[in-house]
Order: sequence, then structure tokens, then C-alpha cells
Amino acid sequence: MKATWVQQIKKEDVDMLIFFKIFLNRLMERGGLLQVGFGKHFDPSRSRDLKDAQVWPGYSTALSTFQSGVLFTINPTNKFIMERTAYDVIKGTRGGGNTKENIAKELHARGVMTTYNRRVYRVEEVSYDHSPKDTFLLKEKKMTREISYVDYYKEKYNVEIRDADQPLLVHVNERTLQKIYLVPECCMLTGITDELKAKNSRDMRDILFANAEVKYKRIQTYFDHLLNNEKCKEMMNQWKVTICDKPLEIDAVQLHPGKIMIQNGAAIDLSRTPDFDREIKNLYDMPKINKWAVFYPRRFKKEAEALLRDLQNCLRDFRYPCNPPRRVEISDDRAETWCQSIDDTLKDHPDTSVAIFVIQGKKGSSPVYHELKKKLVTDVPIPSQMILAETLSRGKGIRSIANKLFIQCNAKLGGTPWAFKDLPFLDKPTMFCGIDVFRKCKEKGASYSAFVASMDKFCGKFHSETAWNTEGDDLGVKLGASVINSMAKFKEANGVEPQRIIIYRDGVSESQLPAVLSTECGAIKDALDTAGHSECKLIFLVVNKMVNARFFSKHNNRTVNPERGLVIDSGVVKESEYDFYIVPHGSRQGIQGPTRFHLLYTNDDIDTKGLYELSYRLCYGYFNYGSSIKVPSPVLYAHKLAYFLGEIENKQGKTIPDDKLQSKLYYI
Repeated sequence: MKATWVQQIKKEDVDMLIFFKIFLNRLMERGGLLQVGFGKHFDPSRSRDLKDAQVWPGYSTALSTFQSGVLFTINPTNKFIMERTAYDVIKGTRGGGNTKENIAKELHARGVMTTYNRRVYRVEEVSYDHSPKDTFLLKEKKMTREISYVDYYKEKYNVEIRDADQPLLVHVNERTLQKIYLVPECCMLTGITDELKAKNSRDMRDILFANAEVKYKRIQTYFDHLLNNEKCKEMMNQWKVTICDKPLEIDAVQLHPGKIMIQNGAAIDLSRTPDFDREIKNLYDMPKINKWAVFYPRRFKKEAEALLRDLQNCLRDFRYPCNPPRRVEISDDRAETWCQSIDDTLKDHPDTSVAIFVIQGKKGSSPVYHELKKKLVTDVPIPSQMILAETLSRGKGIRSIANKLFIQCNAKLGGTPWAFKDLPFLDKPTMFCGIDVFRKCKEKGASYSAFVASMDKFCGKFHSETAWNTEGDDLGVKLGASVINSMAKFKEANGVEPQRIIIYRDGVSESQLPAVLSTECGAIKDALDTAGHSECKLIFLVVNKMVNARFFSKHNNRTVNPERGLVIDSGVVKESEYDFYIVPHGSRQGIQGPTRFHLLYTNDDIDTKGLYELSYRLCYGYFNYGSSIKVPSPVLYAHKLAYFLGEIENKQGKTIPDDKLQSKLYYI
């Protein structure tokens, strides 16, 4: 055998990362863990029995190269395996429904794990046109032969299919869009259901909401096991690989959240009161409500009356300028009846400011929600707020619900519940913006893009632009047009155009950063130049809250979640990029997940600390929540808008909102 020198693999090379990923997967396998899905390993031998399910303890792992070298991230996780199979659901045994509608409802988007190789799949549909008796072409070495699913399972896994007439489950590979057919009786249901939570409430609290100390000890225990396992030690010695059993220690900076303002110049210091829900006694800006309407089904009149009483108490306590509402009783639950009532009421009273709807159904599955929302952003463009009758019928916390409902309505009307005091980057007129794209549209290849821009220095009023994109459309060009339109609206509101634009882009993975830089950011720069705004400064950041990194702090020799406002910009950041982490909100349960920011482009002389402070402080600007959220508010508004329209499209078809709503947060 002749060996030829090729090159030395350096720590930043992709090949180095690939080697370590393969190495660690095999090491964890030798340590007794079973890989289920991408980057997740579980220990069935330490399973915990629950009512109607088992839970496997495990770890979610990731590897990446940072300033400090190749780092291994490990987070405790769990896999819930139900006693029921998909076949049980289809046949209606063990409490399942046996109609096609019930089956589709229970299995769609549900995770299943195959019993023969323990792989996890997401069910897209149940195909009654296919059965295990069907055949497919099986490729083997240099030949291809036709084989039935029944025979394939027997030959490959020694599994006997009992019911050859059962339908098949369909999984769609996200990357290749190839359909994979699964036999229901070989698919265990996975995941957490409301029923499972109810039956195991105490156990679920222990499993899902263990604090940082418990989870840290669990990680440390596994590392001790891994490094003392004879098979693992042999493999590490063979490859001369050493794994540090202690977490990386890094320096961090604590940011100040600043203050927010409410009516009459009163201010709330967020460093003292980070959760300020109960401190909001008056709102910063309250546009008068001349006419408003409350719609409710006749059978929920009692619940609607209780809500109205508390709403009117709220209005009185907040000293909100408002006339009594028009009450509209709906005779039945049909969407057609609701729509006709909207036409009769709102078209006759076009100056109605806002409408509140008490609707039937459960969270996420109301039979009228999407149809009403589509009508209220197209045919009858008016800010609206929906609330489930089921929520009100519990009879608890209605005053708290009324408070939040009132604040939401204020924001949807174009008011400002609270305003930021002395934000960074206000040395010149600056527009704070958010971008997100919804890509799971029903129409193949279609998407909704949303662009949201602040219209005042308090980051309390916003203008929104949306675009419906089909295959072949240039998303960057449409975003560039949205920026130019928003600049014109900014000038209308302030008498001057923005001289600086700061954009937060949501939902982009690391591998997509170059494409976003060239297509979206590049197109926005081109649009500014073409429109004669080449002097306008641009700062473009990508925000990612779905990150693997986890940070701990030590307090009195205990492991705890870090305080909110912590920024990390060394050690676990990329050597060739400008990225940083912020812990934007606090948590007493589980392990606190940070938010990662990539500064993708700037042509401005930026103050690094100011950028950190701005990104953190804007996390307190989401008017649906009286505390901090995981991302700056403009990007969450863009996310809400894109997903609001995308979800309507999935149920009701393509929807283009009326331009009259662009100055209102109608989508939160």
C-alpha cells in the first residue's frame, strides 16, 4: 500500500468537522445511546414508564468550529413513545377515532417511530389508495426487482405484516420531496399530547421543566459515563482524541434594558421591573374609539357579557376615550352567518374603529377563525381581535384577559401602549425594521414575505408591507421596493426621510447567510441607490433564536440560568464573522436558550455596545407581552404578519391585505 500526502486538515476545515461528527456519533453509540433522527441520541435502557407511554432520556448534540476551536454542544432532551401505533388510530382501537376525518386530524403532522429501525418520520397524510400488498422497485447492487411491502418487511426486518389491507402513511422528505410510504402497524406514535399531559401531570412537570441545576448534572453524569466507559476510552485512545469534561468558561457583559414610558411622561425602569404587565396603568398613546362592535354567538351570550363588563372596567381604569360598543348576536355557528353579520354591521358603519369576536372552537382549530380573518383584511378592512368562547367559559382570569385584549386593540388601532426612552442610534433619523418569509404555503413554490418598519423614534408605530411570491419571483427586488415605500411613509410621519436603516432578518440558517447577503441585502442596497438614497446608512442583521448553544452562570455554588441582558461576543463566536449572543429574557425552568445575531452588512460606523443595547432593548417592544421576548420586536412583528397571511392561505387561499391596514398592527 502506498500512502500519498495530500494536506494537513486544520481546525477550521469542513473535513475536520465531518470527522468529529462521525467520531462522536460512534462514540455515543459505544456508550449505549441510540441515534434517533439527526443529532439526537437516546438511552432506551433508562426509559421511564408513564401512563400510556414511555419516555427515553437523551441528548441533542451539535458540533461547530468557533474561536475556541471545535466545540461540542450537548443538551438534555426526551423522546416520548406512545403505547399506541398509527394502526390503532386507524382501526379505532384503544380510544382512537375510526372515521377518515378523525384519523387525518390525529395523524397529520404527527411524529412516528418505526419499530424495526427506530427512525422518526413526520406523517403528511394517510393514503387509502395504497396498502402493504402494493409493490415497488427495489434496487439491489446491480439489479432492480419488484417486491411488495409485505415481502420486503419480511425479508429485510423479519417483520410479519398482520393486516395486508391497511392504508399506508405518507412521509415527504423535505430536501428531495420524495414520498416515503410507511406501514401503520409498524409505527409507534411519538410526541406529547394534551391527553398525555393530563394523565401524567406531575411526571411531566419533572421531565419538561427541570431547572438548570438538574439538567447540568444530567449532562455531567453522562460525560462521566462516556469518559469512563471502557469501549469509549479504547476508541478515544485509538484516535488520540481528548474530550474536555468541563464546560467552556467565557466572559460576558451585562446590558441595561433602559426605560419605557407610559402616559404623562411616567417611566418604568426595566432593570427593576423586567416583567411590567401589572405596572401598565395608563398607555402612552390612546387614539379615541368612536365606534366599536362585539360579535358573539347566541349560546355564548353570558360569556360575552362577562367579557364586556370587564372590558368597560378596563377602559374606565385606563381613562380611555371610548363610546359604548355595538353588540351583535350571531344566531348560529355557520361561517356564512358570521360573514353576513359582519357585512350588515360594518358596511353600514364604515367608521367602526375595531371589532371584537367571541368565537367557538378550540385553540388553533376554530371553524370560523381563518375565514373571518380573511374577510376582515380584504372585504371589510378593520382591526379585529378574536377570543375563544371556551377560554371565557372557564370563568377564571377574565379581567386579566380583558386587560390584554384592550392593550392589543390599542396597538391594532395604531396606538402605542408603551414607548422606549432614549434608544441608541437616534443621533439621526433611523428606521428600525424586521423581515420574515413564510414558505409553507399550500400553493407549491409560493411564499409570503413581510417587511415591518418603525415610524417614530419610540419604536411604537409601524408600517407594514407584504408580498405574495411565486416560483421565479425575485424576493430581493420586492424587499427593496418595500424599503423604499416605507421610507416614503416615514417621511410623511416625520417630515424627513430616514438617514439610517437597521434591519433584523428572521429565520435564516448559517448556510443561507451568503445567499441572504447577496440577494436580499444586495437588492436593498441597489434599491436605495436607484431611488437616490445612496447616502442612507444600512445595518443588516440576521436573528436566530433556534441555536444549540446554552449558557450557565454560577450562583452560590449552584448552576443557574444567566440573568437576562447578558451578551457573549467571544469564545463561542465565529472567527471570520461578526456574531454575538444575547440572553434576552429570564427563565427559572429548563436551560435558557440565547438568541444569536449575525451582523451581515453595514456601511455605517457603528458603536458595538450601542448595537448590543439596541438589539436587547427592542426585545421589550412586543405589545402582546409585558416583558422581554427572544427577538427584537420589529422582527417578531414581521414574523407574525408573514405567518398570519400564510396560515390564512393554507385554509382560505391567497390573501392580499387592504392597504388601509398598513399603518396598524392588525396581525398580532
